[in-house]
Amino acid sequence: MNGFTKLGFFPITTENSDAMPTYGSLAKIYSGTLTNNIKLEVTPNNQTSTRKADNIVEETEKMQNYSANLEVYGFDTTGLENILGYTKDANDNFIIEPNKTKTAFCVFFETIEANTGKKVQMYYYKVTLASILPSAQTDEKGDPVSTTLSLKGTILKVGGVDTVGAWVNEGEIGFVSSGMPSSVYTKASTPTFSVVTFAPKDSATEEAITGATIVVYNATPEVVEVETDGSYRLVPATYTYDISKEGYVSQTAVSLSVTSGDVTTGTKTVAVELVANS
Repeated sequence: MNGFTKLGFFPITTENSDAMPTYGSLAKIYSGTLTNNIKLEVTPNNQTSTRKADNIVEETEKMQNYSANLEVYGFDTTGLENILGYTKDANDNFIIEPNKTKTAFCVFFETIEANTGKKVQMYYYKVTLASILPSAQTDEKGDPVSTTLSLKGTILKVGGVDTVGAWVNEGEIGFVSSGMPSSVYTKASTPTFSVVTFAPKDSATEEAITGATIVVYNATPEVVEVETDGSYRLVPATYTYDISKEGYVSQTAVSLSVTSGDVTTGTKTVAVELVANS
């Protein structure tokens, strides 16, 4: 994976097997503008088991952990010091501490999804440094130009479910529009809602109608908040809506069902036919 931005490490301060961890302050390991100057290769380490029953052989494979190599150009030695947990001498050389406890981090970064062109923000929940010190490349003058970190990730079990990481697609709740996030927030690795839009049209001419007033209610009933683009983010449930437009007959308490299939698809368009006033 090449050319991602907003690379950050968040130290894990507390964790348990049934909840998401909490994180400390951001530590960045690069200097200057980070664009197309880092590379990350992640390799899953799987365990395969074979079971035999009723003359049928069944194999299962489960990821146990993962390893990663991260290469960064234009790195910040102070940030790298925070990640390694080592101290430096006057020449910015790290002092080896063999018994140093390795800190667990969440790694955050942003990249571009190849098939959609959308920005995607990725999280690896638990990563530690597999090597004692980073290996660095220098230019012909002997100045460091890049550093490579060997990382080792462990699977975090959340609520009894093994979780490697999560992602947030551009336009979803939790996406950071600019700068670095001040903390790592929780986001499911699969969508939990469907983006619902309404498409009203004239019942006679079938021409699209713009400017209609739409109010969506949940089962409580309470008004569901509309997004700035006019869409609604609805979890699987039964809703109702009112729709009105000057010159047309208003419709009230119209049933609207959002299913798990709508969530899997990610979007749902509700076609509404409005009858003109006679």
